[in-house]
Amino acid sequence: MEIKIFNRSKRKFKGQGLVEFALVIPILLLLVFGIIEAGRLLFIYSAVLPRAGRLRVMDPQRAKQVALHLIMEIVMELRALQCG
Repeated sequence: MEIKIFNRSKRKFKGQGLVEFALVIPILLLLVFGIIEAGRLLFIYSAVLPRAGRLRVMDPQRAKQVALHLIMEIVMELRALQCG
């Protein structure tokens, strides 16, 4: 008779782990993806900052052409990192 009582109390907590997982996983995913996005932001910032310094010393007409070239350069670097 004691075995039935034990099984009955175990059945009450059967879905507890699933509920706890459902409550915790969104927070963990938000934290992980937030860290990844922060890293990407810092990488892009560090890639743009030195190149932007070159534009300060140029005349305004030439700066626009160089800026477009630098943007294309950065985009190509990012694509190479994603593919490689």
